[in-house]
Amino acid sequence: MLIKDRFLQPPLPLVQTSDGLQCSLDDSHVCYPYVFVNMALDKSFLSSRALKKFPKGLPYDFACPTMQNILPKRICVKCGKYFASVNSLRSHAASCSSGSKDATSAVSRGLVRPQRLAAKRQRELVCVLRYMETEELEWHDEDEVDASGLEMPQERVVKSGTPVIPGGSRCI
Repeated sequence: MLIKDRFLQPPLPLVQTSDGLQCSLDDSHVCYPYVFVNMALDKSFLSSRALKKFPKGLPYDFACPTMQNILPKRICVKCGKYFASVNSLRSHAASCSSGSKDATSAVSRGLVRPQRLAAKRQRELVCVLRYMETEELEWHDEDEVDASGLEMPQERVVKSGTPVIPGGSRCI
């Protein structure tokens, strides 16, 4: 009832300048406003470049430095919606496109080729994907992954607690 769009606004790094509030992705002295302050703010402090790049609205991960190179790959060409994973974009593209080649061309039709496999659960694999200088973990169905030449992790059954992925000590 409080959030009209049912989705939280992306957290925006703001800097107070002589011209007023500015959204700054590269300044170390930024301030992230509280949720309701962020919702109440007019987005006029965003750069015209950001508004042109994301005409349907800013993705939630807009200000995350490690996601800057990945964001364009996660936006539906047809409707402009942002998806947190390639897998959810792939599912959406099929329903959104209704046979249109535009939306499906943005999503690779081939199999996902991970750098390595981190874990297995039933018929799903945690794939370690490398984007530029960062690694990202994503769940994919076994039939969507080209795992040839990669060591298949053993499926671990956890009776209680939270499973821990070995080698997952890096923060991604």
